[in-house]
Amino acid sequence: MPKKNKYYKLDHRPENFGLLLKGGSLDQLHKYNDKFDQCMIVSDWDDELKVLGNYLLGKEITHFASRSMSSCLTKENYIKYNIKNIQLGQVFRWDHFVLMRSYLHYASMLLDLNVYFLPEKLRKYNDRFGDEYKLKFPNTGVLSIIYTLDILKPKNLWLFGLDFYTTDYYVEQIKSPDPRPSSEKYAKIARLGLVDHICELFSEHSETKIFLGTYYKNLPKMDNVEFI
Repeated sequence: MPKKNKYYKLDHRPENFGLLLKGGSLDQLHKYNDKFDQCMIVSDWDDELKVLGNYLLGKEITHFASRSMSSCLTKENYIKYNIKNIQLGQVFRWDHFVLMRSYLHYASMLLDLNVYFLPEKLRKYNDRFGDEYKLKFPNTGVLSIIYTLDILKPKNLWLFGLDFYTTDYYVEQIKSPDPRPSSEKYAKIARLGLVDHICELFSEHSETKIFLGTYYKNLPKMDNVEFI
């Protein structure tokens, strides 16, 4: 049975933690993968693992997935990379068909995976986006950053792949292709003010030093952010 009040957390504040999204700046991962032993991969990462998986072998990996079954990894990758924890980007709702179908899909793999729902307290971050996003967050990548800063609170965060769709994904999306052009996806980012939202988040969580690999050119200087 789903445990609606259970979410992924660590028993200590990590010294170094990696957060890996999907943008072109993942090409910098190979230079810094030795900086962290714990990390989170975001959304469907099967195609990325084909190219970058060797850099993550032996690390403690958590999968941050959307509510949709399309972001599930293959059973083979959960086994190969010893991934036991899956944090879904949605609060628990019995009447959410897509969410519950995903939960049952993970259970059907028979891998004894720990599948967690989003804690209710993070719904406060939805408020700024109005009724359109009252029950869901508009972007899984940004939500994973919120989760990492608000719940896991690492001392040092190594963040790659956050390019706000100003670059293509690092690898071609074979398993789950998105037909929308990057310009259309960036237009949503701009409409919702997600770049400013990220800057506010970074500043509000000044206790975390953020080492940021990104190809987005218009981020301001922030005291706790080092561009790498």
